[in-house]
Amino acid sequence: MRVLDLGCGKKKLKGALGVDISKDSDADIIADLNHIPLPFKDNSFDLIHLDNVLEHLDNLIGVMEEIWRIAKPGARVVIKAPWYMSKGAFQDPTHRHFITDKTFDYFLPNSEYNFYTKARFRIRKLKYIWGGGLKIKILRIILGDRLVRESIMNAVVGIEFELEVVK
Repeated sequence: MRVLDLGCGKKKLKGALGVDISKDSDADIIADLNHIPLPFKDNSFDLIHLDNVLEHLDNLIGVMEEIWRIAKPGARVVIKAPWYMSKGAFQDPTHRHFITDKTFDYFLPNSEYNFYTKARFRIRKLKYIWGGGLKIKILRIILGDRLVRESIMNAVVGIEFELEVVK
Protein backbone atom coordinates (compact mmCIF):
# COMPACT_ATOMS: atom_id res chain seq x y z
CA MET A 1 0.00 0.00 0.00
CA ARG A 2 1.45 3.38 -1.03
CA VAL A 3 0.63 6.18 1.40
CA LEU A 4 1.20 9.89 0.83
CA ASP A 5 1.14 12.36 3.73
CA LEU A 6 0.67 15.85 2.26
CA GLY A 7 1.74 18.61 4.62
CA CYS A 8 3.12 16.05 7.05
CA GLY A 9 4.92 18.51 9.31
CA LYS A 10 6.64 16.80 12.23
CA LYS A 11 4.05 14.04 12.52
CA LYS A 12 4.36 12.06 9.31
CA LEU A 13 2.33 8.86 9.16
CA LYS A 14 4.45 5.77 9.71
CA GLY A 15 5.42 4.21 6.38
CA ALA A 16 4.16 7.18 4.37
CA LEU A 17 5.95 9.33 1.85
CA GLY A 18 5.86 12.78 3.45
CA VAL A 19 5.62 16.11 1.64
CA ASP A 20 5.90 19.48 3.35
CA ILE A 21 7.03 23.02 2.55
CA SER A 22 9.16 23.20 5.71
CA LYS A 23 12.73 21.95 5.79
CA ASP A 24 12.19 21.56 9.54
CA SER A 25 9.64 18.77 9.00
CA ASP A 26 9.75 14.99 8.70
CA ALA A 27 9.12 15.30 4.95
CA ASP A 28 10.85 13.10 2.42
CA ILE A 29 10.09 15.70 -0.25
CA ILE A 30 10.22 19.44 0.34
CA ALA A 31 7.57 21.01 -1.89
CA ASP A 32 5.03 23.81 -1.88
CA LEU A 33 1.59 22.21 -2.34
CA ASN A 34 0.41 25.45 -3.94
CA HIS A 35 2.59 24.65 -6.94
CA ILE A 36 0.74 22.16 -9.08
CA PRO A 37 1.04 19.73 -10.68
CA LEU A 38 2.43 17.72 -7.78
CA PRO A 39 5.57 15.69 -8.59
CA PHE A 40 3.86 12.28 -8.78
CA LYS A 41 2.60 10.00 -11.54
CA ASP A 42 -1.09 9.38 -12.14
CA ASN A 43 -2.73 6.61 -10.07
CA SER A 44 0.19 6.25 -7.65
CA PHE A 45 -1.31 6.16 -4.14
CA ASP A 46 -3.74 3.99 -2.17
CA LEU A 47 -4.11 6.48 0.68
CA ILE A 48 -3.55 10.24 0.79
CA HIS A 49 -3.59 11.99 4.15
CA LEU A 50 -3.93 15.74 4.85
CA ASP A 51 -3.99 16.78 8.51
CA ASN A 52 -4.79 20.48 8.92
CA VAL A 53 -3.32 21.36 5.52
CA LEU A 54 -6.05 21.98 2.95
CA GLU A 55 -7.32 25.16 4.62
CA HIS A 56 -3.85 26.74 4.12
CA LEU A 57 -3.65 26.21 0.36
CA ASP A 58 -4.53 28.80 -2.27
CA ASN A 59 -6.44 26.64 -4.74
CA LEU A 60 -8.61 24.05 -2.99
CA ILE A 61 -10.17 22.80 -6.22
CA GLY A 62 -6.78 22.55 -7.97
CA VAL A 63 -5.28 20.58 -5.07
CA MET A 64 -8.28 18.24 -4.95
CA GLU A 65 -7.88 17.69 -8.71
CA GLU A 66 -4.22 16.78 -8.14
CA ILE A 67 -5.13 14.42 -5.30
CA TRP A 68 -7.68 12.78 -7.61
CA ARG A 69 -5.08 12.50 -10.39
CA ILE A 70 -2.34 10.89 -8.27
CA ALA A 71 -4.68 8.59 -6.33
CA LYS A 72 -5.54 5.12 -7.57
CA PRO A 73 -9.18 4.37 -8.38
CA GLY A 74 -10.91 3.58 -5.08
CA ALA A 75 -8.10 5.13 -3.02
CA ARG A 76 -8.90 6.68 0.33
CA VAL A 77 -8.29 10.36 1.06
CA VAL A 78 -8.37 11.40 4.72
CA ILE A 79 -8.74 15.13 5.35
CA LYS A 80 -8.72 16.78 8.77
CA ALA A 81 -9.39 20.50 9.16
CA PRO A 82 -10.65 23.06 11.63
CA TRP A 83 -14.45 23.36 11.67
CA TYR A 84 -15.51 26.62 10.03
CA MET A 85 -17.24 27.84 13.20
CA SER A 86 -14.25 27.36 15.47
CA LYS A 87 -11.76 29.93 16.71
CA GLY A 88 -9.05 27.75 15.18
CA ALA A 89 -10.47 28.32 11.72
CA PHE A 90 -10.38 32.11 12.11
CA GLN A 91 -7.39 32.83 14.33
CA ASP A 92 -4.71 31.54 11.95
CA PRO A 93 -3.87 34.25 9.39
CA THR A 94 -2.52 31.61 7.00
CA HIS A 95 -5.93 29.96 6.54
CA ARG A 96 -7.37 30.54 3.07
CA HIS A 97 -10.49 28.34 3.27
CA PHE A 98 -13.13 27.38 5.80
CA ILE A 99 -14.17 23.72 5.73
CA THR A 100 -17.76 22.64 6.41
CA ASP A 101 -19.59 19.33 6.18
CA LYS A 102 -20.72 20.44 2.69
CA THR A 103 -17.33 21.52 1.25
CA PHE A 104 -16.71 18.24 -0.60
CA ASP A 105 -20.24 18.04 -2.02
CA TYR A 106 -18.77 19.93 -4.99
CA PHE A 107 -16.82 16.77 -5.91
CA LEU A 108 -19.60 14.19 -5.51
CA PRO A 109 -20.60 12.26 -8.67
CA ASN A 110 -24.27 13.27 -8.54
CA SER A 111 -23.96 16.73 -6.99
CA GLU A 112 -25.69 19.67 -8.60
CA TYR A 113 -22.50 21.67 -7.86
CA ASN A 114 -19.91 19.36 -9.45
CA PHE A 115 -19.50 21.44 -12.63
CA TYR A 116 -16.35 23.18 -11.33
CA THR A 117 -14.16 20.11 -11.80
CA LYS A 118 -14.04 16.59 -13.17
CA ALA A 119 -12.44 15.22 -9.97
CA ARG A 120 -14.90 12.92 -8.19
CA PHE A 121 -14.99 11.51 -4.68
CA ARG A 122 -17.49 9.74 -2.44
CA ILE A 123 -17.77 10.69 1.21
CA ARG A 124 -17.25 7.44 3.15
CA LYS A 125 -17.03 8.92 6.64
CA LEU A 126 -17.61 12.27 8.24
CA LYS A 127 -16.62 12.90 11.85
CA TYR A 128 -17.05 16.04 13.92
CA ILE A 129 -14.41 16.80 16.56
CA TRP A 130 -16.35 18.20 19.48
CA GLY A 131 -14.97 20.79 21.91
CA GLY A 132 -16.40 22.64 24.87
CA GLY A 133 -16.34 19.93 27.51
CA LEU A 134 -19.28 19.08 29.76
CA LYS A 135 -21.37 22.16 28.87
CA ILE A 136 -21.42 21.18 25.19
CA LYS A 137 -22.16 17.53 26.03
CA ILE A 138 -25.21 18.61 28.06
CA LEU A 139 -26.41 20.96 25.31
CA ARG A 140 -26.01 18.15 22.75
CA ILE A 141 -28.25 15.91 24.88
CA ILE A 142 -30.87 18.63 25.36
CA LEU A 143 -30.84 20.32 21.95
CA GLY A 144 -29.35 17.68 19.65
CA ASP A 145 -26.06 17.55 17.79
CA ARG A 146 -27.13 19.44 14.69
CA LEU A 147 -28.56 22.47 16.48
CA VAL A 148 -25.52 22.74 18.77
CA ARG A 149 -23.05 22.17 15.91
CA GLU A 150 -24.62 24.82 13.68
CA SER A 151 -25.32 27.51 16.25
CA ILE A 152 -22.62 27.54 18.95
CA MET A 153 -19.11 28.78 18.17
CA ASN A 154 -16.47 26.21 19.17
CA ALA A 155 -18.98 23.46 19.93
CA VAL A 156 -17.22 21.65 17.10
CA VAL A 157 -13.52 22.42 16.71
CA GLY A 158 -12.60 20.13 13.82
CA ILE A 159 -13.91 17.93 11.06
CA GLU A 160 -12.54 14.76 9.49
CA PHE A 161 -13.50 13.28 6.14
CA GLU A 162 -12.69 9.96 4.56
CA LEU A 163 -13.22 10.24 0.83
CA GLU A 164 -13.06 7.54 -1.83
CA VAL A 165 -11.61 8.38 -5.23
CA VAL A 166 -14.08 7.76 -8.07
CA LYS A 167 -12.56 7.20 -11.53
